[in-house]
Amino acid sequence: SDSNPRTAGAAYTLHQPGGRTRKMRLRSASCQISILGVIFLFIFTAYSTIQGFASQLYGEALASEMESTLYATFTLACFVAPAVTNTLGPRLTLFLGALGYAALVAASLLLAIVGAPWCRGVVVLGGGVLGVGAALLWTAQGRLMLEYSDGTDQGRLFAIFWALFNCSSVVGGLLTFFYFSHHSEEAPVSLYLIFLGCIVLGGAATALLAPPHTIARPAASASASAEQRVAAAAPATEDAATPLPLLPPAAPPPTLPPPLPPTLPPPSPAPRPPPLPPPPLPPP
Repeated sequence: SDSNPRTAGAAYTLHQPGGRTRKMRLRSASCQISILGVIFLFIFTAYSTIQGFASQLYGEALASEMESTLYATFTLACFVAPAVTNTLGPRLTLFLGALGYAALVAASLLLAIVGAPWCRGVVVLGGGVLGVGAALLWTAQGRLMLEYSDGTDQGRLFAIFWALFNCSSVVGGLLTFFYFSHHSEEAPVSLYLIFLGCIVLGGAATALLAPPHTIARPAASASASAEQRVAAAAPATEDAATPLPLLPPAAPPPTLPPPLPPTLPPPSPAPRPPPLPPPPLPPP
C-alpha cells in the first residue's frame, strides 16, 4: 500500500488485469476531465442563456436586481468556498454548486407559472443562492483540474475542459433560437423546464467523477511524474544538507619586530681623583 495518492494511481495502472480496460479508461484523467466538461456544458447551457436573455425573460428592473444580488453573493462566498471544498471534498462541493444554479431556474419557473408579485423576490433570492453555488462550483472545478493532472498533461486537460465548456454558449444559443422561432409566449415555461432538466443532469453526472487518487495513469506518465516529484524535492533536500559556507579566518594582527639590543655599552662611572698627599711637617 502506498500512502501517496499519485503513486497509488500509478500502481493501479500498472497492475490491472486485461479485463478491466474499460474501467481504466473511465478512470483516466482525460475521461474524467471530459465528464467534468460535460457537467459544465449542461449547467451553463441553461445559465448562460438565462443571463443573456435576462432582460427579455424578467424585464430590465428584475434582471438588474437579480444580477446584482448574484454577483454580490458570489464575491462574498468566494472567501469561504475553499474551506467548504476542503471539508466536503471537491465532488460533493461541485454537486452543491450545481444545486445553486438549479435554484434560480426553479425560481424563474415559479415566476412564469404563478406570476404573482412576491415571485419577483423569489427570483432575486434565487440569484443570491446561485452566487453561493457559483463560488462552490468553480472552486471545486479548479481543485479537480489540478488533482486529475499529473503535471505533464495540464495543457491537454485544460483544452478538453474549456472546449466542452464553451460549447454551452453554442448549444444555448441554438436552443433559444429554435425555441423562440416556434414559441412567442412571454413566460417560456417549457424553456425553463428544459433548463432545469439540463442542470439536474449536470448535477447527477457528478456521481461519475472518480476520486483523484484512483485515477489510472500510463506507466510513462507515472514514471515521469515520479521523476518530477523527485526533482522538485531534490533542491530542498540539498539545500537542507549543504552546510553554509564558512567565512575565511581573520588574518592575525601584524606583529612588531622585537626591539634591537643596544649597541653601545652603558657609560662607566667617572674615575675618582687620586688622594692628595699629606701636607709637609713643619721644621723643628
